[in-house]
Amino acid sequence: MIKHLLLILCTVGCQFLFGQSTDFSFQGSSSNCLPADIQFTQTSTGSPVGYLWDFGNGTRSNLANPITTYTSPGVYTVRLITVYENNTAQKTRNVVIHPSITASFNYDRSYLCQPGTVNFTASSSGSLSSYIWDFGDGSAPVTGTSNTIAHNYTSFGEFAVTFQAVSTTGCIVSDSRIVKVVKPEISGTITTPLTGCVPMTTDLRATVSVPASITISNYLWNFGDGSSLTTTGPTISHDYTQVGAYSPTVTVTTTEGCTNIFRYDSLFFGRPPTNLVAYPLDTVYCGSDIAEFVSVATDANRYDWNFTGGNSITSVTETTAHHKYTSLGFKDVSVTPVFNGCRGTTTGFQIEIIGVIAKFKYANTCNDKKTFLFDNTSVGNISTINWSLGNQGYSTNPDTVSHTYPQSGIFGIKLLITDNITGCIDSFKTKIYTANPVMKNNDQSICINTDSHFSIINNYSNPNLTYLWNVLAQEIGPSPDAAPIVHSDSLGHFNSQAILDNGPQYCPDTIHLDHIITVRGPQLDFTAPESLCLNIPLSVVNLSHPFQASDTVNLWYWNFGRVESNDTSFQPQPYTYNYPKNYRVKLVAVDVTGCTDSLIKKVTMRPMPFLWIIPKFDTVCEGQNTTLIGYTSDDILWSPGIANICPTCDTATMAPLQTTRYYATATNNFNCVATDSALVKVFNPFNAAPLTADTSFCGGGSIRLDVEPRGKVVTWTPAVSLSSSNIYNPVASPKQTTIYKALLTDSAGCFSSEAQIRLVVKSTPTVNAGPDKVYPYNATFALAPSYSSNIRTWLWSPADSLSCAACPDPITTAIRTKTYTVKVISDSGCIAQDRITIFVECNGANLFLPGAFTPNNDNRNDIYRPITRGIQYIKRFAIFNREGQLVYEMKNYTPNKENIGWDGRFRGKEQSPAGYVYLVEAICDIGETIFSKGSFILIR
Repeated sequence: MIKHLLLILCTVGCQFLFGQSTDFSFQGSSSNCLPADIQFTQTSTGSPVGYLWDFGNGTRSNLANPITTYTSPGVYTVRLITVYENNTAQKTRNVVIHPSITASFNYDRSYLCQPGTVNFTASSSGSLSSYIWDFGDGSAPVTGTSNTIAHNYTSFGEFAVTFQAVSTTGCIVSDSRIVKVVKPEISGTITTPLTGCVPMTTDLRATVSVPASITISNYLWNFGDGSSLTTTGPTISHDYTQVGAYSPTVTVTTTEGCTNIFRYDSLFFGRPPTNLVAYPLDTVYCGSDIAEFVSVATDANRYDWNFTGGNSITSVTETTAHHKYTSLGFKDVSVTPVFNGCRGTTTGFQIEIIGVIAKFKYANTCNDKKTFLFDNTSVGNISTINWSLGNQGYSTNPDTVSHTYPQSGIFGIKLLITDNITGCIDSFKTKIYTANPVMKNNDQSICINTDSHFSIINNYSNPNLTYLWNVLAQEIGPSPDAAPIVHSDSLGHFNSQAILDNGPQYCPDTIHLDHIITVRGPQLDFTAPESLCLNIPLSVVNLSHPFQASDTVNLWYWNFGRVESNDTSFQPQPYTYNYPKNYRVKLVAVDVTGCTDSLIKKVTMRPMPFLWIIPKFDTVCEGQNTTLIGYTSDDILWSPGIANICPTCDTATMAPLQTTRYYATATNNFNCVATDSALVKVFNPFNAAPLTADTSFCGGGSIRLDVEPRGKVVTWTPAVSLSSSNIYNPVASPKQTTIYKALLTDSAGCFSSEAQIRLVVKSTPTVNAGPDKVYPYNATFALAPSYSSNIRTWLWSPADSLSCAACPDPITTAIRTKTYTVKVISDSGCIAQDRITIFVECNGANLFLPGAFTPNNDNRNDIYRPITRGIQYIKRFAIFNREGQLVYEMKNYTPNKENIGWDGRFRGKEQSPAGYVYLVEAICDIGETIFSKGSFILIR
């Protein structure tokens, strides 16, 4: 990692060299006060390849815009190294982290029993510049420099006071308190009975909730009977002497003049009722009867009955009371009259319960739930037992009876018991429920993640029926839900059942669905690593398949946690992330039946270490050192491991003997690895050698020079007569014998070597044939060039019209324009040559047109045309008839071609014999223009 930030190849000056500079800004919260989270934003120019941050607090980052947390105050030097392709730029700034401050406030009172003023005092540590107060009552916040302030509350309420202290460095802390402006809170208790007989002494207590600084000046008691009393204490006793209902109150007054009132529960006092008369309507009752009693007393507004002689009291406000007995025998009955809680004298009497009391137990049999067993548990002198079993009756039956009911129905059961001695009759009733319930579900198969509806038909009519469902691998209940809607969340073939519970007298009824429900759909699974380094594409292996082989999955949707990352193939291509974080990889599949399911797995992409070697390419001379710097914030390892390389230092110095590529790897705390490399090219000594041998050639000639080895900087001397002096293979054209030297230097200037090539220039002849000449047609003349003295051989061409071909001055005749070349050979065998052109003089005599022609297709004189000598080309040849009409024209053609001329036709028709006029414009070989005009006769 970069431990010594001075190892920078380039700082701010790079912007002038490369158009690259770096800078950054930062922003924190609350003026960089502890604890401070600072956001850094790089503003580098150019095209950076990476960033190395050192925040001065022992932490580093490779992100472009990182956040770091400072936990101690101080001035921190933050350094950003921006790494470019071949250089770096750096910037340092100081970040001031201010110490945290503490501040709080207090008040002279947190409670006011009426609107008033509260004094606040702030205390703090550190240097503060201002205080901001918000008193919570809707008034505007107050900013000041004093640590004390008073505020007047003008209304009742509970107010949240907030306070902010601002330090001279801009740090802010806050505190809050609650101020209550409320009347004294009062509660009260009466420790004596609220009802009873007069005279009654009643003890009243008041409890006032106020802060310790508040004192109560007095309590004003109003007893509700027309009397009142003021005390300084919270308790009082009062004697009530008159019958009536009373509502006592207490009014509390504080020393500040605040008041509040509390109302106690109402008191009811009376006198003992008199003249009580109490009796049963009958002294003997059958067990089936409801006994009825009467009680009347003066002033009574309640009667307390004891029907069994035990501790159970039944209070009624009517003069009659009723009671059903559950056992036989003599019963002691008593009643007490009551007036406002004041009890009168109790009186009693005895009655007798005779005859029978009907009871029975019942339960069905688990092997046949329609069959019930009934067991008579009645008491008394039983003479007859009569069962009515709902759909069948019996006159006299045993105590225990069994009965099988129809498959479905509601049956009223009644047991009738008689006592022939007393004539009493009693009965006990209940209902029996039978059914043949059937579980219904129309689904043979459903898609996973869909709902299925279950229900029961032919069900029990029992309103207390409960269900325990076991369907689609889920247990539901016990509950009264007879038609649950079940969401399928598991694939499989499921049996379904429900347990119906009618109560303790019934065996549970377990019913099964008559078919298996298949929950079908894609059975999803795929492999995915829990974490992965960011440079490794995420590869998942789709292990999914249809739950049922026939349900082919035809749609796949992959989402790799990015909105734009969707793949619809069965096996997606590896996905590359560009930012480290937690991603949710989701697979959704849809089969041919439309069933859909999804599966999500979390993948954590780990950040990559940053590593960049500068320089990427360097050159050294053999025997020299070079230094490579690996810019990273993590552990680094260089290879190959040469003795003079520190393998774990970010700066490595090496002296390679040959061109070598060096590699570095950086490994972060997630074991993610980044690799970079640099090539160090070594220039070795070399020897220059000529590829062109020493040679000789005729003067005026040239030869291509060449040397090796290639890939060097070459300089030839002398540079004269060379096509270039700094290429490997220049063309040399020396005028005299010359030794050319090639100096080869490698591109780094490490080593150089020289090679030479000797070129010998032989003597060269010269010949000058003279200027081109013009002669009259058929004129005879001599060719007389000038020659150098070293010529030994002459050769003229073409030789067909010359008097001799191997002599210096041959004679010829000007018949047509012709060019002659003379080649000469010197005594050293060198060759020279020159040429001369002879033109025929340009005049009308060189242009001949016949006086007549006969276009009769006998291949003789069928074409009328000019016949020329020394004419280069005919610019225009035109023929006109006697009316001046143009009948033939030809332009810009070479003369003397037999097939070019007038054939005696005009517009495809033969012209009649007559005289015609011609016009010729011709260009001579010497470039002059001549004109000719005349007439001729067409003969047929």
